[in-house]
Amino acid sequence: SFLFIVFFFNDTATTEIYTLSLHDALPISVIYELDDNLWVIPKDNPSYAYWLERITQVETYIQECDAVITSTLPLGKHLQRFNKQVYVIPNYIQTPIEPLEKTGSIVRIGWAGSDSHAPDFSNAILRALIDVRDYFRPKVELIFFGYIPPSLIGRARYFPWVRPESYMSMLHKLNLDIGIIPCEINTFNRCKSNLKYLEYSACKTLTVASPVYPYQQTIRDQIDGIILKDNTYKSWVNALVFYTKNRLARQQLSESAYQCVYTYFTMEKHIENIQTLLENIRSGEGII
Repeated sequence: SFLFIVFFFNDTATTEIYTLSLHDALPISVIYELDDNLWVIPKDNPSYAYWLERITQVETYIQECDAVITSTLPLGKHLQRFNKQVYVIPNYIQTPIEPLEKTGSIVRIGWAGSDSHAPDFSNAILRALIDVRDYFRPKVELIFFGYIPPSLIGRARYFPWVRPESYMSMLHKLNLDIGIIPCEINTFNRCKSNLKYLEYSACKTLTVASPVYPYQQTIRDQIDGIILKDNTYKSWVNALVFYTKNRLARQQLSESAYQCVYTYFTMEKHIENIQTLLENIRSGEGII
């Protein structure tokens, strides 16, 4: 039998209806892949209105498919409401990257992502970033790739979004010393994956992250990254100031993170298990 995987990232209703029709006519398995909990998107998220109009359609597709694949356990448990065949395949890094040397005198604190993360940048976090930049100026540079909060325009260097196949190459070229992952503490972010940590670590960039599930489950605090106690101004300022000042500590943690990612989170080391799962998905029972 053949395997057809359905990705629902945008308005692809025509394609998906056609695919589900093929499901009845041909010996194929149709799999739905989803990485965001669309049922709990915060109202201030730019994509809220878009998915609110389509959520019933999404539920129908999920129910009609043979199985669902997602990248996290919390989201997998939620999706079992619509389809018992749920499989969790974590995110992995594909191609090892030779990190650039971080020998410059300027510490580059950066972030990469889309405007869907705008609500994660609270006033406290924005003030912390501005104050750290101003305190160390000109030895600290703020870098934003993909999206920049309005209050940081003119205070940070901005790089526009690139095509997905060029994303990691661009992130690598930015050569960040510290990569930040601010996240609101909510159910939506609890169901997110640890992908941003994997991306930073693959470039040997130290991660400083909010205390949310995907990063708490991956990062060993003060061993291969930093998990903050909370999202307060004080927590963000203290962490950024300390690791801006302490090059050796920053390098030790980023090296540990790099080794962690390429030891446990590479596609090459998991591809056979994924292939076996996909080959047996028609007859298997949902596993999460």
